[in-house]
Amino acid sequence: VNTFTRAEAMDLRAAVEGRLLGFNLSLGYGFRRFSDDTSFRSETNPGLNTTNQSRITIFDRFHPIRGNTNYGNFNAQRTFAKKLDFTARVIYSLTDRDFGFFETITGRDNTNPAGNIIELDRFEIRGDAKRPQTRGDLGLTYAVTDKLRISETFTFDTFNITGGNAFAEAVTRRTAAGGPLASQFTNSLFYRVTGFRRFVNTVEADYQFNRRLGVNVGYRFTHRRVNLVGFDQPLPPATNLTRTIKDEEEENQTNTLIAGTRIKPHDNWSIFADVEIGESDNAFTRLANYKFTNLRLRSIWRFNQFAFNLSAITKDNENPSFSTTNPTGDFIANTKSRIFSGYVDWTPMQKLSVSAGYTYQHLTSETDIVVPLAALTRGVSQY
Repeated sequence: VNTFTRAEAMDLRAAVEGRLLGFNLSLGYGFRRFSDDTSFRSETNPGLNTTNQSRITIFDRFHPIRGNTNYGNFNAQRTFAKKLDFTARVIYSLTDRDFGFFETITGRDNTNPAGNIIELDRFEIRGDAKRPQTRGDLGLTYAVTDKLRISETFTFDTFNITGGNAFAEAVTRRTAAGGPLASQFTNSLFYRVTGFRRFVNTVEADYQFNRRLGVNVGYRFTHRRVNLVGFDQPLPPATNLTRTIKDEEEENQTNTLIAGTRIKPHDNWSIFADVEIGESDNAFTRLANYKFTNLRLRSIWRFNQFAFNLSAITKDNENPSFSTTNPTGDFIANTKSRIFSGYVDWTPMQKLSVSAGYTYQHLTSETDIVVPLAALTRGVSQY
């Protein structure tokens, strides 16, 4: 099938920055327009199986898309009395799409050994969609003492996707001998509204005991709500015009512990360590949250013209789910990743530097699966 691709996009952006009432402010606006006119065409195509009667004489598909996006962002920052730092950001965007899907096929089908003659099989799908989104970020850091700082970070994100399409198909056929067959017509409407709302709140304390030792500890909470409403509506000539209503809602929340330290045993030697333990959102709303433990270690030592860097990153992730059909029960995917890295830099002079290093990565996974034997059987996939 030959493919012809044509896509165009145009972006315009403008921004202004300034200072007002002690606040550092910035305001930006952007506009994007794009189009995609990809099409497909094939003639006299017998397909992979050339022993049957099924074949395409003409195949045409045109899938035009038109879209616009308007977006703006506002930022504000100020430090009060050298004690409280305030940072805020708001982003708003509005995206709309108009699309079509037009397909024409002629040839023979495979409904009987001789194959009916398809004079015309025509699809026409027209639809549109709109997606407004608002995201806000707020950060506050308060210096309680010269050694203790407390920070609060809040993020709010929400969007709605509304869209639908009208589907129409007309099929005109004749028998292999040329006799007439009844034409077939299909018409239907589809409409969906998807709502998404999520906020993340992180509280963290940072304490610097002295120039050699500092620690931080924090807690992150997230809450997500997703809802879907809509309908599927058959249209005449269908005899059953019952409208099917879609109405679903899911809520989810996670908790995560954050901790870290920075140790400086010597003026030329620094050690960093960070850990996160908790849960994160699963992209698939009907599955449980990911349970994870992430650990990162890094050591940097500088001696004369040399710099030695050692690091290690470990990630343990558990993705639990539950099967409601036989075999029922908990199905869990465990993934463990280990990355160890080390390198050395040598800078004998300002205009010359030499570096060499080595990185080792090791990944293991163990996943509960269903094996299709004579009966569905529980199994394990290991990698």
